[in-house]
Amino acid sequence: MISRLSRTLAVASVFAAAAGTTLAQNADVVWPGFRGPSGDGRLHGLSHPDSWSLTSEEQRNVAWSVEIAGNSWSSPVVIGDTVYVVSAVTPDMERPDPFRGAGGWVAGRPSADAEFQMRAFDLATGDERWSKTLETEVPKQPTHPSNTWATETPVTDGERIYAHFGAIGLVVAVDLEGNVIWRTDLPAYKQGANFGTGASVALAGDRLIVHSDNQEDSFVVAFDTETGDEKWRQDRPEGSSWATPLVAEHEGVTQVIVPGPGHVTAYNATDGEMLWKGTGIGGGFSASPSIEDGVVIFGNSGPGRRGPLIGVNLSARGEFALDPKDERVAWVANSQGFTFASPVVLDGIIYAVRGSFFGAHDAETGKRIYQKRLPDQSEVVASLWTDGERIFAMNEVGLTFVVKAGREYELLGTNEIEGDLFSATPSAADDSLLIRGADKLYCVRAEGAG
Repeated sequence: MISRLSRTLAVASVFAAAAGTTLAQNADVVWPGFRGPSGDGRLHGLSHPDSWSLTSEEQRNVAWSVEIAGNSWSSPVVIGDTVYVVSAVTPDMERPDPFRGAGGWVAGRPSADAEFQMRAFDLATGDERWSKTLETEVPKQPTHPSNTWATETPVTDGERIYAHFGAIGLVVAVDLEGNVIWRTDLPAYKQGANFGTGASVALAGDRLIVHSDNQEDSFVVAFDTETGDEKWRQDRPEGSSWATPLVAEHEGVTQVIVPGPGHVTAYNATDGEMLWKGTGIGGGFSASPSIEDGVVIFGNSGPGRRGPLIGVNLSARGEFALDPKDERVAWVANSQGFTFASPVVLDGIIYAVRGSFFGAHDAETGKRIYQKRLPDQSEVVASLWTDGERIFAMNEVGLTFVVKAGREYELLGTNEIEGDLFSATPSAADDSLLIRGADKLYCVRAEGAG
């Protein structure tokens, strides 16, 4: 009999291959990093419930919840039956604030040592298996009140877990018991408007990809996953950006696609050679790209600014302006970009959220199919995900909206976890959904399952 974990990875692997992305090959890896096996939020074949509730009036399909010391907006990673999370613990710990825009706030200034930790939990029960402090250090830069000093999601190949704590520049590889295998220290540069860091790490075969777009000395670097040796490094233009790189396989070449301030650049994962660079887009990125049918799709918007949604052909080479007149650019949809939440693409349709507006766009042209305001106006910061039939969008106050996939908007339901704050993107593990709040980690699973 095929195990649930093997079946999950097999289905995810098939879909990832179709999407042109690279994922960990270890059969025990269920959820390797930010946005899952294919790096784009598509969970085809997985089977977590589409309905749940944890309120003062009702508890349904929530198997367990557990408090986690410290703050973090990173997603859990899952290997076999173990869930791994990171956090930053400080003596004067305060819960992050909801996002309230770019004005009228004061950056959190580091004043004491933070413990940068990793924890492991039992997927079935939520019991803590171990906790390790990987470094104790004062964060080197301030951060927005809605951000944390441990927002970057780790990534795993099933043998090691790799984490980047951008607040102190630490890059570390640990074994499955949290023992450090190798570490390196990178600079921790100032971020635009003191927003803090947030770009997660990515895997491209035996390369660990770390990037830092900042106000002083931007770069992207690849490390050997086994030894921590630096394999290549590329300097990037100054300016801050927070999007996680997307790794994509196209025509036999593994591309590392990195959105940045005013540009999106693709590098050869093997040697760091620049393959293509699209320029002329304003501002930095918070949302990460997605891929559909040989086209990488990305967009951005900022406070008071609605940027474009753009598709670029993965076969592009060289440097070019992000202009639809260039044949390397598939299309440009002006004023259709999104903010924090990364989009998902399914059956030729791009689903994205800007603030509390949920929209669908044609993946061949970028043209809007529809746009609807969600029932609650709280910001959607967590990236979207889909099981192939439904799109899930979770806002900061714990409402998850379930929208039917297709060219007509249909809200199928609204799920609620009461009393917490949510910006981390959830992770899926076969029949379970792991939701990271400011206070707790929650496991959504059908009653009687597991």
